[in-house]
Amino acid sequence: MRRLPDWRGRLAEAVRAASARPFAYGAHDCAIWACDVVSAVTGTDLRAEFPGAYDTLRSGLRVLRAAGYVDHFALLAARFEAAPMGRMRMGDLVVVQVDRLRGIAMWNGRMALAVSPVRGLSAVDVRHVLPGQAYLVGDP
Repeated sequence: MRRLPDWRGRLAEAVRAASARPFAYGAHDCAIWACDVVSAVTGTDLRAEFPGAYDTLRSGLRVLRAAGYVDHFALLAARFEAAPMGRMRMGDLVVVQVDRLRGIAMWNGRMALAVSPVRGLSAVDVRHVLPGQAYLVGDP
């Protein structure tokens, strides 16, 4: 995957759109948010690879397991290059954990933007990024 020439504008629009949507499994959750980020940055539609609707975490995991992944974190690790935080660029993906909630978030250069059942799209401090859980989206 390569980054599109206009990825910055596309990513800004994805953030604007996500900011207006409430959390909902299968419509606006951390996996869907990650797919939206990848689509904005590279034009690749990861959602098209996973047929089947879901409306709970459990049913979402069933869709991923049918495609050969244990969960959405395993998909991330299998499809994207892991990198140290010092190499992360805006639009890359990280795994964050706040309290007992863990999810995929977009790195914006200083912090992560994550979709939360409690707060919708919100900023997450870098200290919540799990070690070894940062992934590059697209070649520069």
